Amino acid sequence: MLTIQDVAITYQGVIAAVRGVSIDVPDGKVVSLLGANGAGKTSLLRAVSGLLPLHGGALVRGTITFDGRRIDRLDATELVRRGITQVLEGRRLFTELTIDENLRIGAMTARRAAASAGSPSARGRWPASVARRRKGSRQSSCAAPAGSGTAPARGRTRG
Repeated sequence: MLTIQDVAITYQGVIAAVRGVSIDVPDGKVVSLLGANGAGKTSLLRAVSGLLPLHGGALVRGTITFDGRRIDRLDATELVRRGITQVLEGRRLFTELTIDENLRIGAMTARRAAASAGSPSARGRWPASVARRRKGSRQSSCAAPAGSGTAPARGRTRG
């Protein structure tokens, strides 16, 4: 379970972005974070994924725990090793690579030893891309059918 408890975030030490937010995300569940522009949604996700310091932000109050262990003091690299990551807007794919190649790159950071063949669990979620690969397709990830372009971005995070 991911637990965010009484979190406050500031930028440059003075700009309050988030105040007193608490959220529980149970294992295997989806939780939506909704709010107006400037409400602090991105700041909260940056805090969870360890990206807040890269943007001049700091967690000034509260805690973030994952499976009972405090994670708000860990950097993004360590969080990825523990299986916590964020799929950023805009997909952030290597557009010159195929869907399968993008999945393989994501598998390189996965804790599982699947880097050489990509993650079977990730590939299994998008059988159409596997079928295209078997037919010898070199379709780039940016030319994939509508909706499937996000598949490698999500698959890279799941290993």
